[in-house]
Order: sequence, then C-alpha cells, then structure tokens
Amino acid sequence: AGHCHILPQHDYVWDSEGGRTCNYVLRFETLEADFTALARLHGLDAYDSNGTSLLNTQAKHTSTPKLHASTTQVIDQLDDDVREAIHTIYASDYCFFGYSPDVHAKVEPLFAP
Repeated sequence: AGHCHILPQHDYVWDSEGGRTCNYVLRFETLEADFTALARLHGLDAYDSNGTSLLNTQAKHTSTPKLHASTTQVIDQLDDDVREAIHTIYASDYCFFGYSPDVHAKVEPLFAP
C-alpha cells in the first residue's frame, strides 16, 4: 500500500506532465495576506462588516483545536533523522514553492495578483 499521507504538495498543483492544475497557491505562513489578495482579485471582501478577517470568522466555527506551537518550534524539536527524511520526501516542494530547508528563513507570499 502507498503512503498517501506523505504525498508531496506539488502533486496537488502540477500534474505528472508538468501542467498546472490549480490557479492559485496560498502559503499557510502568509495565508491572511494571500487570501485577502485573492479575494480582491475576484472583487470580494476578505473581511466581514466588523472588519474581522473571514479566515478568523470561519476559524471560530470549527472544532479543530488551534496549535499553540509555531512551526519552527515544532521542527526545532525534531531529531536530525526526521528532519532529513522531511527534506528528502519534500525536496521538490522546497524547490517548486520557494522554501528553504532553513525553517527560520523568511517566507514571502507566493500569491501576488
């Protein structure tokens, strides 16, 4: 059986022949800014009448607990073998999406209309 839980993320954006399968990629690290830019591109408002981001409004209605540790805090706790496995499995994702293996490197939004 395959390991469907560790699929590289670029498999969701490009097909096996290199064709792009979606129009927009938003980064989790810059999700609010990316979402706002995407909404504006389509003539939509990313904020409710109180000025609250719709991303935050939607989060209030979910039962998913919020993570308390940042991604870098979690990764800093991983041993070298696990980090190496992540970098190997997702090497193409680092390249395609412009990430550095250094988790402390600044990440710029991918989406720019």
